[in-house]
Amino acid sequence: MLRTAVLLLIAIISFACTPKPNERTEGRLLSREKGMAVAAQAAKAHGFVLSEYYLDTFGEQLSADGSEWLFVYNCQPVPAPGCHFMVVVNRHTGQTKVFPGE
Repeated sequence: MLRTAVLLLIAIISFACTPKPNERTEGRLLSREKGMAVAAQAAKAHGFVLSEYYLDTFGEQLSADGSEWLFVYNCQPVPAPGCHFMVVVNRHTGQTKVFPGE
């Protein structure tokens, strides 16, 4: 009886601590279009002027597990070595990471 009560208590606590979907995800994954908009905002926040870059369409834009969008921007008109950056957008949370070129 005590064991059952302890297991029930653990289950209730686990359920209560489970993160709830926020307004951005609502249990869904960000679409490519919304991911691109989030990536553009992150790039601008990091000081990149998007009119000086073009979105690279070569390669996969989804991570191997499908949880992140990967957007690579190259300098226009012809990218010089290191003149690029990448924005990674988490499809579940909308969080971003910006990786400047090297």
